[in-house]
Amino acid sequence: MSSEVGGTNDTTGHGPAKLGPSTGDLVSLFVFAPIVCIAVGLALPWVARWVADLPWAPFQGPLKLIASMEVRWGLALGIVAGLGIGLALAIATIRDALRVTVTASEVTVEKDGKLRRLARPEVSAVFLDDKRLVIVDRTAREFVRDEVDAKPHRIEQAFRQHEYPWREEDPFADAFQRWVPGTPELSEPVNAVFAAREKSLREKDTEDADDLRAELLKKGYVVRDQKARQYWRPLG
Repeated sequence: MSSEVGGTNDTTGHGPAKLGPSTGDLVSLFVFAPIVCIAVGLALPWVARWVADLPWAPFQGPLKLIASMEVRWGLALGIVAGLGIGLALAIATIRDALRVTVTASEVTVEKDGKLRRLARPEVSAVFLDDKRLVIVDRTAREFVRDEVDAKPHRIEQAFRQHEYPWREEDPFADAFQRWVPGTPELSEPVNAVFAAREKSLREKDTEDADDLRAELLKKGYVVRDQKARQYWRPLG
């Protein structure tokens, strides 16, 4: 997917920069995802007939039911199921995508139906940590740390042209230390949250890991990850 940049000029002489899925991306997603799923659905009756004869195959009941249908009804079921799954996947992908709008006055981030704004004077640093966009406010709190669907140079351009404090690396990098179970500088409840988050990272449960990151931020700790390893720094 690609990003879009455009809009009405602001005080910097540049229009709002929009980073995230473009209109073309949305069209492709809502067209091709259902088409692929429908194609798979069309093959369902024949696959069901073949797999239903395998005694070790799972879902024997549903497969035998599909295999017993007339071909036309099996095809109809495959089309409807494929279309529904394709649209559901497209909607889920769009819902989970991060959208960022950068103007001379503020940066806006939207994800999972939630919209948040941060005024430009409140931004102390903007940089990329691997593929994640990180925006830090004046209190050293991370306003956002998430992947955005845009090429690195477009992300940098969007913030630089609106005169945000772009950094080539994390200005707080030296303050981070690796978390290990029972870290003495942390309280038992905070260590427990880190332990739960480590489990989420191992299981690739990104939603739970993000929720626990937010909980740690409320407790006064900024967290960044390197694979399944967690690194933390205190606020202030």
